[in-house]
Amino acid sequence: MIGVIEEAPYNWFFKNYRPLQPMIGKYGVNSGVLLMNLTRMREFGWISKVLTVHKYYAINQKEYFADQGIINIVLEENPGKR
Repeated sequence: MIGVIEEAPYNWFFKNYRPLQPMIGKYGVNSGVLLMNLTRMREFGWISKVLTVHKYYAINQKEYFADQGIINIVLEENPGKR
């Protein structure tokens, strides 16, 4: 569904957001370059899941790091769909 690369070790994102949100792997994914199969993303309900995560974090006043944070959260919560 989505091709990503791991974030560089011990960077600003990892240091500041690892304790605040779920991430894939040790350092999370980097959203700088994404390979996306849009058909599979639509079948998966990507937009709905992204909006659900955003709403949850907004209502509960939790912090996440923009698009990269949401991508990490959605993929971490759905490990079989990576």
